[in-house]
Amino acid sequence: MADEIRADLIQEERDQQAKKAAKVFLESAQKAGTTMVEQSRSQGLPLKSTGFFKRGAQIPQIGYAQEISQAAFLLTGRAPLAENALKGTDGYYVIRLKERREPPAAGFEAQRDGILQSLQRQKEQRAFGDWLSRVKAESQIEIEEEFLE
Repeated sequence: MADEIRADLIQEERDQQAKKAAKVFLESAQKAGTTMVEQSRSQGLPLKSTGFFKRGAQIPQIGYAQEISQAAFLLTGRAPLAENALKGTDGYYVIRLKERREPPAAGFEAQRDGILQSLQRQKEQRAFGDWLSRVKAESQIEIEEEFLE
């Protein structure tokens, strides 16, 4: 039991140190006139490029990381650096948009009907969920014990 607690404490301390190092790296990278390459060299941290990946797909060299993927697709040419260091399964990541490539139009046309149907289902599910939440909030529920037997 003591060994498990010690291991958990060590892992928690490592996580906090990694988070702190990622935050320092991000703050340094946000300064005008410095690049991530310079910062990675000066701080001895690895710098990798994932290459292109699709929304909702596995990120090369990172894996499935929904929070990182969502943050990556919010980056723009004017704001290429994420505002925060992001936690992944293997540690913390500071992400920057290197290049964006639009998907081919031909692929969209072939999948258009499926995409529209999927979006329609999502809207319907969201509307139903909102309606059900309102009904539950406005309802008074009474449990009749004699009907439970």
